[in-house]
Amino acid sequence: MKKVLGLFLIALLLLVVGACSNDKAASNGEKAKQEENKADDNQKAVKSALLTYQNEVMKEIRSMEAAFTDEEQDLNEALAQFEKNVAEIEIPKELNGQKSELEAAAAKLTEYYTNKVAQVNGDTANTEQTDALKQEYTDTITKVFEDAKAIPPSFEGVFQ
Repeated sequence: MKKVLGLFLIALLLLVVGACSNDKAASNGEKAKQEENKADDNQKAVKSALLTYQNEVMKEIRSMEAAFTDEEQDLNEALAQFEKNVAEIEIPKELNGQKSELEAAAAKLTEYYTNKVAQVNGDTANTEQTDALKQEYTDTITKVFEDAKAIPPSFEGVFQ
């Protein structure tokens, strides 16, 4: 009887120890899941901020492109307004990791339009250099979107 009772107590002890260890494993699993959810939320915030930022830039691009087709609008004034507006677009704090790339892309975009206005005005801007600046801008933005695991914007039909 004592042996049976001893075996029963050992089995009960093992059961209690096993249950406690499962609680710790479950707790660790919950923590991992919470960290994963936090990472997903952070990635969603980055994607959202990136889309919002790019939407603001695209508005300015469309405005500048419209200036090229509007014969009554002074391109130099439109360029000055474009430069001012692009510089004023705030890069959201969620994009601090991409800030340098976005600022470099904005600089390439501004330089692209500066050269394009110079070409239209008959100055000596190089067409190949202007096209290269546009390509650098689109490549940089595409890379930023891909790094954030977001679908990059399509620039087809945006630039004239």
